[in-house]
Amino acid sequence: MNNANTNPVLASKRARISDIDAGILSLLDERMRLAIEIAQIKKETGKNIEDLERETELLSDILKQNRETILEDAKVTEIWRAIFKLSKEIQEEASKKTG
Repeated sequence: MNNANTNPVLASKRARISDIDAGILSLLDERMRLAIEIAQIKKETGKNIEDLERETELLSDILKQNRETILEDAKVTEIWRAIFKLSKEIQEEASKKTG
């Protein structure tokens, strides 16, 4: 039997993935907290929550950075579009709470 319980290499790799996941979650939390602060600034300055030009710029920069990863651009785009969507949802919620 060669499963995670008896294979120390597999267990070690899975533990590393768990550590990475915790880091990703922490960074997403930090990003969303900044999005809430940005929502307040947008509200104060009369800007819309959605800024497609900024999203396009960010995604372009991310895809340029993706040249050194094993991830396909389409997959990276899918991930970041989900992050943008969540960010906008959180900004909308925050904007409603602040009056």
